[in-house]
Amino acid sequence: MTQTDPDYDLIKAFVATGNRKAFNRLIECYQDQVYNFCYRFLGCQADAHDCAQEVFVKLFLKLQHFRFESSFSSWLYRIMINTCNEMVRSKQYKSSRNTQPLHAGMGLESGFDHPEKQMMRSEIEQAFQTGLMKLKQVHRLLIIMRDLEGQSYEEIAQKMGMKLGTVRSSLARARQKMADELKEFQDV
Repeated sequence: MTQTDPDYDLIKAFVATGNRKAFNRLIECYQDQVYNFCYRFLGCQADAHDCAQEVFVKLFLKLQHFRFESSFSSWLYRIMINTCNEMVRSKQYKSSRNTQPLHAGMGLESGFDHPEKQMMRSEIEQAFQTGLMKLKQVHRLLIIMRDLEGQSYEEIAQKMGMKLGTVRSSLARARQKMADELKEFQDV
Protein backbone atom coordinates (compact mmCIF):
# COMPACT_ATOMS: atom_id res chain seq x y z
CA MET A 1 0.00 0.00 0.00
CA THR A 2 1.41 3.38 -0.94
CA GLN A 3 1.23 6.71 0.79
CA THR A 4 -1.00 7.97 -2.07
CA ASP A 5 -3.64 5.30 -1.56
CA PRO A 6 -6.76 7.13 -0.31
CA ASP A 7 -7.67 4.15 1.89
CA TYR A 8 -4.35 4.51 3.72
CA ASP A 9 -5.28 7.87 5.24
CA LEU A 10 -8.73 6.66 6.27
CA ILE A 11 -7.36 3.51 7.90
CA LYS A 12 -4.61 5.42 9.65
CA ALA A 13 -7.10 8.01 10.97
CA PHE A 14 -9.43 5.33 12.29
CA VAL A 15 -6.75 3.11 13.83
CA ALA A 16 -4.76 5.94 15.39
CA THR A 17 -7.59 8.08 16.76
CA GLY A 18 -10.80 6.05 16.45
CA ASN A 19 -12.11 8.57 13.91
CA ARG A 20 -15.57 7.18 13.08
CA LYS A 21 -15.94 9.54 10.11
CA ALA A 22 -12.93 7.86 8.51
CA PHE A 23 -14.44 4.43 9.09
CA ASN A 24 -17.80 5.56 7.71
CA ARG A 25 -16.00 6.85 4.61
CA LEU A 26 -14.46 3.40 4.10
CA ILE A 27 -17.94 1.89 4.34
CA GLU A 28 -19.28 4.38 1.80
CA CYS A 29 -16.47 3.51 -0.60
CA TYR A 30 -16.97 -0.25 -0.39
CA GLN A 31 -20.60 -0.88 0.58
CA ASP A 32 -21.90 -1.50 -2.96
CA GLN A 33 -19.02 -3.82 -3.80
CA VAL A 34 -19.47 -5.78 -0.57
CA TYR A 35 -23.25 -6.11 -0.97
CA ASN A 36 -23.02 -7.13 -4.64
CA PHE A 37 -20.42 -9.76 -3.86
CA CYS A 38 -22.50 -11.15 -0.99
CA TYR A 39 -25.63 -11.23 -3.15
CA ARG A 40 -23.92 -13.06 -5.97
CA PHE A 41 -22.33 -15.53 -3.59
CA LEU A 42 -25.43 -16.19 -1.46
CA GLY A 43 -28.22 -15.66 -4.01
CA CYS A 44 -30.63 -13.94 -1.65
CA GLN A 45 -31.02 -10.22 -0.99
CA ALA A 46 -31.86 -10.60 2.71
CA ASP A 47 -28.89 -12.91 3.32
CA ALA A 48 -26.63 -10.59 1.32
CA HIS A 49 -27.73 -7.63 3.43
CA ASP A 50 -27.07 -9.53 6.67
CA CYS A 51 -23.73 -10.79 5.41
CA ALA A 52 -22.61 -7.33 4.22
CA GLN A 53 -23.42 -5.94 7.66
CA GLU A 54 -21.40 -8.73 9.25
CA VAL A 55 -18.46 -7.92 6.94
CA PHE A 56 -18.46 -4.32 8.16
CA VAL A 57 -18.75 -5.37 11.81
CA LYS A 58 -15.70 -7.61 11.34
CA LEU A 59 -13.92 -4.80 9.54
CA PHE A 60 -14.60 -2.47 12.47
CA LEU A 61 -13.26 -5.01 14.95
CA LYS A 62 -10.22 -6.10 12.92
CA LEU A 63 -9.04 -2.94 11.18
CA GLN A 64 -6.41 -2.23 13.81
CA HIS A 65 -4.77 -5.55 12.80
CA PHE A 66 -4.35 -4.49 9.16
CA ARG A 67 -0.59 -4.59 8.50
CA PHE A 68 -0.41 -2.65 5.21
CA GLU A 69 1.35 -5.59 3.54
CA SER A 70 -1.30 -5.87 0.84
CA SER A 71 -3.89 -3.52 -0.55
CA PHE A 72 -6.84 -2.79 1.68
CA SER A 73 -9.24 -4.08 -0.98
CA SER A 74 -7.47 -7.47 -1.02
CA TRP A 75 -7.67 -7.68 2.75
CA LEU A 76 -11.35 -6.70 2.72
CA TYR A 77 -12.00 -9.27 0.00
CA ARG A 78 -10.66 -12.01 2.26
CA ILE A 79 -13.06 -10.89 5.00
CA MET A 80 -15.95 -10.96 2.48
CA ILE A 81 -15.08 -14.47 1.30
CA ASN A 82 -14.70 -15.81 4.84
CA THR A 83 -17.94 -14.20 6.00
CA CYS A 84 -19.91 -15.58 3.06
CA ASN A 85 -18.42 -19.03 3.62
CA GLU A 86 -19.38 -18.86 7.30
CA MET A 87 -22.95 -17.98 6.36
CA VAL A 88 -23.15 -20.84 3.87
CA ARG A 89 -21.92 -23.25 6.55
CA SER A 90 -24.29 -21.95 9.18
CA LYS A 91 -27.27 -24.07 10.01
CA GLN A 92 -29.59 -21.08 9.79
CA TYR A 93 -28.56 -20.36 6.20
CA LYS A 94 -28.93 -23.97 5.11
CA SER A 95 -32.46 -24.22 6.46
CA SER A 96 -33.61 -20.78 5.28
CA ARG A 97 -32.23 -21.29 1.79
CA ASN A 98 -34.91 -23.85 1.03
CA THR A 99 -37.75 -21.47 1.90
CA GLN A 100 -36.65 -18.09 0.56
CA PRO A 101 -37.31 -17.14 -3.05
CA LEU A 102 -34.46 -16.21 -5.34
CA HIS A 103 -34.78 -12.54 -6.18
CA ALA A 104 -34.13 -11.53 -9.76
CA GLY A 105 -33.61 -8.20 -11.36
CA MET A 106 -30.54 -6.67 -9.73
CA GLY A 107 -31.28 -3.39 -11.45
CA LEU A 108 -31.38 -4.74 -14.99
CA GLU A 109 -34.92 -3.56 -15.61
CA SER A 110 -35.42 -0.14 -17.05
CA GLY A 111 -38.66 1.79 -17.02
CA PHE A 112 -38.20 2.41 -20.74
CA ASP A 113 -37.98 -1.25 -21.78
CA HIS A 114 -40.89 -3.07 -23.29
CA PRO A 115 -42.55 -5.36 -20.70
CA GLU A 116 -41.53 -8.47 -22.66
CA LYS A 117 -37.92 -7.31 -22.68
CA GLN A 118 -38.06 -6.66 -18.93
CA MET A 119 -39.50 -10.10 -18.34
CA MET A 120 -36.79 -11.73 -20.48
CA ARG A 121 -34.04 -9.85 -18.62
CA SER A 122 -35.54 -10.91 -15.31
CA GLU A 123 -35.73 -14.51 -16.50
CA ILE A 124 -32.12 -14.48 -17.68
CA GLU A 125 -30.95 -12.89 -14.42
CA GLN A 126 -32.80 -15.50 -12.39
CA ALA A 127 -31.38 -18.33 -14.51
CA PHE A 128 -27.89 -16.86 -14.17
CA GLN A 129 -28.19 -16.57 -10.38
CA THR A 130 -29.64 -20.08 -10.13
CA GLY A 131 -26.77 -21.42 -12.24
CA LEU A 132 -24.27 -19.51 -10.14
CA MET A 133 -25.68 -21.04 -6.96
CA LYS A 134 -25.24 -24.56 -8.42
CA LEU A 135 -21.49 -24.07 -8.83
CA LYS A 136 -18.93 -25.13 -6.24
CA GLN A 137 -18.04 -22.21 -4.00
CA VAL A 138 -14.61 -21.73 -5.53
CA HIS A 139 -16.08 -21.65 -9.05
CA ARG A 140 -18.77 -19.21 -7.92
CA LEU A 141 -16.09 -16.95 -6.45
CA LEU A 142 -14.07 -17.02 -9.66
CA ILE A 143 -17.07 -16.13 -11.85
CA ILE A 144 -18.03 -13.29 -9.50
CA MET A 145 -14.51 -11.91 -9.27
CA ARG A 146 -13.55 -12.14 -12.94
CA ASP A 147 -16.74 -11.94 -14.98
CA LEU A 148 -18.94 -9.77 -12.76
CA GLU A 149 -16.38 -7.57 -11.02
CA GLY A 150 -13.77 -7.52 -13.79
CA GLN A 151 -10.79 -8.32 -11.56
CA SER A 152 -7.58 -9.40 -13.26
CA TYR A 153 -6.36 -12.99 -13.07
CA GLU A 154 -3.42 -11.77 -11.02
CA GLU A 155 -5.67 -10.01 -8.49
CA ILE A 156 -7.81 -13.13 -8.18
CA ALA A 157 -4.78 -15.36 -7.69
CA GLN A 158 -3.50 -13.06 -4.94
CA LYS A 159 -6.84 -12.76 -3.15
CA MET A 160 -7.65 -16.46 -3.40
CA GLY A 161 -4.13 -17.69 -2.64
CA MET A 162 -4.09 -19.70 -5.88
CA LYS A 163 -1.57 -20.09 -8.68
CA LEU A 164 -2.33 -18.10 -11.82
CA GLY A 165 -2.68 -21.25 -13.95
CA THR A 166 -5.11 -22.74 -11.44
CA VAL A 167 -7.22 -19.60 -11.58
CA ARG A 168 -7.36 -19.76 -15.37
CA SER A 169 -8.21 -23.47 -15.58
CA SER A 170 -10.74 -23.35 -12.75
CA LEU A 171 -12.40 -20.32 -14.30
CA ALA A 172 -12.62 -22.10 -17.65
CA ARG A 173 -14.40 -25.04 -15.95
CA ALA A 174 -16.72 -22.67 -14.08
CA ARG A 175 -17.61 -20.83 -17.29
CA GLN A 176 -18.34 -24.10 -19.06
CA LYS A 177 -20.67 -25.16 -16.26
CA MET A 178 -22.43 -21.80 -16.43
CA ALA A 179 -22.75 -22.11 -20.20
CA ASP A 180 -24.37 -25.52 -19.73
CA GLU A 181 -26.79 -24.01 -17.22
CA LEU A 182 -27.70 -21.16 -19.54
CA LYS A 183 -27.83 -23.02 -22.88
CA GLU A 184 -31.55 -22.34 -23.31
CA PHE A 185 -30.74 -18.60 -23.49
CA GLN A 186 -27.91 -18.84 -26.03
CA ASP A 187 -30.13 -17.83 -28.94
CA VAL A 188 -31.69 -14.88 -27.10
